[in-house]
Amino acid sequence: MKHKIIGIVFCTLLIVNASAVLGLSSEKINTNGEEKYSIFIDDKTGNEPSHEIGSNTNENLAPNPSFEVGCCTLPSGWIYSIDDTSKFHWDSKFSHTGGKSIGTLNLTETTKWSCWITTEFIPVDFVQNTYEFSGWYKFLGTPTTGQYATFNLLMYDGQYNYLGGFDSLYNCSLEWKLVSENTSGHSVSIINETKYVKLGLSQYYTQNEPNPSIEVRFDDIYFGFGNNPPNTPTIVGETNGTIQTSYNYTIQTTDPEQNDVQYLIDWGDTTNTITNLYKSGEEIIVSHTWNTKGTYSVKIKAIDENYAESDWAALTVTMPCNIIVNTPVIQLLQHFIQSHPSLFPILQKKLQSLGLQE
Repeated sequence: MKHKIIGIVFCTLLIVNASAVLGLSSEKINTNGEEKYSIFIDDKTGNEPSHEIGSNTNENLAPNPSFEVGCCTLPSGWIYSIDDTSKFHWDSKFSHTGGKSIGTLNLTETTKWSCWITTEFIPVDFVQNTYEFSGWYKFLGTPTTGQYATFNLLMYDGQYNYLGGFDSLYNCSLEWKLVSENTSGHSVSIINETKYVKLGLSQYYTQNEPNPSIEVRFDDIYFGFGNNPPNTPTIVGETNGTIQTSYNYTIQTTDPEQNDVQYLIDWGDTTNTITNLYKSGEEIIVSHTWNTKGTYSVKIKAIDENYAESDWAALTVTMPCNIIVNTPVIQLLQHFIQSHPSLFPILQKKLQSLGLQE
């Protein structure tokens, strides 16, 4: 009985927080296609930041992420918001991996939002670290326009006061689909004040009457340190030279997490080079030979061991000179050309194509 009372009190608090989180004005969103939408709530700046997908490489801070452990109707570490209409499932009927998943359905105009949420506060430091929030979801049936699967991040200060948060809205997918958010792009003022977060998994609608029979399932949730891409690499080497000559180029970059990196080099002549993995900060030397006279835009980017990619760096290389070969054979050909001037244009073109004459 004691646990039941505590649960009811806690759920009531969740409802209060949920009301604050979803204090949105109605807005029309185009739901055609596979787009994903993120809406910030209680953002003191009023700005909507960009979003960047990272890689799952670190310890998972989400409790019971595959929902395998629990008792009665609740998986350990998670609880659902209580209202008059929403329904919540935790069972083995559907799962991405393992034996169980969680679901929510019976979304109505009155309910508007039905959410699973973590019971514990998760400590974070957004100033020093980037975090990733990802997971799998699927719809059991086709919803109405404006009915979404939603990943929620609720933010609290050091005294557990609610500061705000954001919702990432995802369109219908009838198959299990992996989605991810990285906090590195969220330049809102509450980020610096946040000391704790809670995670939410929900259904939400923004327009039209939702279909209450549609259930959304969630599984294999991840919340942890994100992976930043490597810094833009540098490339140093010859920018003017001759064709059919090998030139060395020195390449280097650093990775914020000190991950190993490899390089993709586009030499501008339809050829590419992909290097092996090297230590962050290590200088490497690569060589290349151009066979045709011209000006080339060499592009290079770094890719860390978790497949995060840097921006492109560029270097312009000009190969204005051809190799001049002065041998007895060439001298004989030149003498022949002088003796037969009518053949000069044809032979000259052939010699130039071979790089044997300017």
